[in-house]
Amino acid sequence: MARITNSILEGLSGSVGDLTFYKIGGKTYTRRKPGKQSKSTKAKTSEIKRRSQSVNTQSVRFLKNITHILKFGYQNHENGARRAYHAAVSYTNKNSFKFEGNSKILDISLVKVSLGNLLGPQNAKAERVTDGIKFTWTDNSEQASAKP
Repeated sequence: MARITNSILEGLSGSVGDLTFYKIGGKTYTRRKPGKQSKSTKAKTSEIKRRSQSVNTQSVRFLKNITHILKFGYQNHENGARRAYHAAVSYTNKNSFKFEGNSKILDISLVKVSLGNLLGPQNAKAERVTDGIKFTWTDNSEQASAKP
């Protein structure tokens, strides 16, 4: 991936040959399209690489449904073209899996929807109500670096 700084190429978007141009946060980036993989190449994929691909697939399948939450929870981890969602996937891949035999399985209890150095909720409670689950806690905004 490369960031475009040349003013002539700055407005490009779409594909040209094997390059794809796209904009994120008003800045133009380019990357090369991935090549097609033959069936024989796929068959030669190592067990370690397949496990890594499985980890990423499981993370993406789980996190894609809560991207609106992750945008807020990981907002301080955006950098250049890296978005909050990317930071959440990276954290989940590294910290939220357990081995079961030779495979890794996502442990949802280890997934974090926010990351940072804020204080945890005080007096947190969850109770079942007729409409679902009600979460309550004591407001600790304005303590340390917390904001409402």
